[in-house]
Order: sequence, then C-alpha cells, then structure tokens
Amino acid sequence: LVNHLFVVLVTSGLALIFVTNPTWQHAIAVIGAGLVMAAFRQALEPPEKHLRGRLAAFTMTVVMWFGWTSIFSANVFTNLASWWFIIFGAALTVAVAIIVWAEADVPWSRFGRWLPVWMVFGAETAVVTWWLPTSILVSSIVATTITMLVFQTMRHYWLDSWSPERGRRYTTVGLAIIVAVLLTA
Repeated sequence: LVNHLFVVLVTSGLALIFVTNPTWQHAIAVIGAGLVMAAFRQALEPPEKHLRGRLAAFTMTVVMWFGWTSIFSANVFTNLASWWFIIFGAALTVAVAIIVWAEADVPWSRFGRWLPVWMVFGAETAVVTWWLPTSILVSSIVATTITMLVFQTMRHYWLDSWSPERGRRYTTVGLAIIVAVLLTA
C-alpha cells in the first residue's frame, strides 16, 4: 500500500507541476485521488486473488503514464541535459518493475538478474520516444504502452504462466494502441 501511494502521489504531484492546462490539472487530481482511494480500498478489502494482479497492472499503467508525462514535460520546461532525461526514464522503469515484481510474488532469483536489462530498456524507451515528432502526451502513451507490454510479458514469464496465445493477444492490442495513437496524433 505504501509503495502504491508513494508512486501515485509523487507522479501526480510532478504531473501537476508541469501541466499548465487547468482541465488537465483537474483530471490529474481526480485520477490521482481515485487511485489513492482504490489503494485504500484494496488494503481494507483485498480483492480476489485473480484480480489482484490486474488491479496492480492497471495502477502501474496509469502511474507509468503520469511518470512519462512528467519526465517529458520536465525535459521540455526545465531544459535539462538529455542524459538527465535518460536517467529519469531508466529510474522510472526500474521502480515500476520492482513494484510489479513485488505484487506478483516472484522469487528474487528469477527477478534480480533482470534489473540491468530494465535500466537499459528504460533508457532506450526514453530516447526513442523523445525523438518521435509528436506531443508530450502522445510520446508518453507510446512509452507507457511499450513498457507495460514488456512488463506483462515478463510477469507471465516469471510466474511460468506464459502461452503463445497470450503473446499474440498482447502484441495485437499493443500495436493497435500505438497505431491508433500515432494516427490520431
């Protein structure tokens, strides 16, 4: 619970700092409050075991979107050096990977060797999405979609619940989201 609340409050706060449109600020505040309420509800009445992973995945998806939006906005509005942007992207990816790992009850022996991979993956995602000729929000949706597809794939791999049909479904849904977002941008 503390991990979820900390991540939600930090990313919501950072998003509120860098988003200047009042409508988006209100939307961020409402979504952040909803996620905090969901976290408290989950702590007080734990959901069924099969829903726990889905709730954590949904929460992490929203947190990833807030985080990527904050990182892209910070890079634009603060004019930091590009390597800071890459470090923040890698740190966000590793932090969410650790929370997904903790929620899935995966043994450290299966997860620990993947931390350097997550750092490199987060840095590469930051660089690739930064160079897309799109807005901050579109780039953050693309980065979130890619990152969460990889997280869900790895979560099933760690839990030995991977199936080829699931891989086709994840790939189809992920590509459909990315194509729809890029075509409407």
